[in-house]
Amino acid sequence: MRQQDQVRPETSRGHYLLEVLGILCFVLLLLFGVWVLVPLETTYYGHLFGIFSFFLCFAAFLTNQFHKWAHMDVPPAFVGRLQAWGMILSKEHHDIHHESPYDTYHCITTGFWNPLLDRTHLFERAEHLIRRPVPGTDPRLRSEREETLDG
Repeated sequence: MRQQDQVRPETSRGHYLLEVLGILCFVLLLLFGVWVLVPLETTYYGHLFGIFSFFLCFAAFLTNQFHKWAHMDVPPAFVGRLQAWGMILSKEHHDIHHESPYDTYHCITTGFWNPLLDRTHLFERAEHLIRRPVPGTDPRLRSEREETLDG
């Protein structure tokens, strides 16, 4: 779904809730496994871990839902108001992410951090760290590769 979402963003509009949250659920199961299997007792840190885990799961759920709403041409009225106020990701803001070469504006909760993260090349640097140890890939930053092609 993710790669298809880049080129054809309208494909994510029709996904059911389970499909949107399915992968996330598998990741969060690991967190819940720790929560259930590790004896946290009723200590201060156990309660903090439980509260943190709950809000992390809730935030992850909301992020996926905000992203889905950003793909809708006509979202529910209350969602449209939240988007207009900049409280959640708007369609107009997220559409920047779907313009070729599909390498910018990756934050899908509110989009607030996108300009800063793009200026600092955070996602490009993360890609560089991932590509560096992989044989057969060019470990240079994307901007460095493009300079070579342009120059």
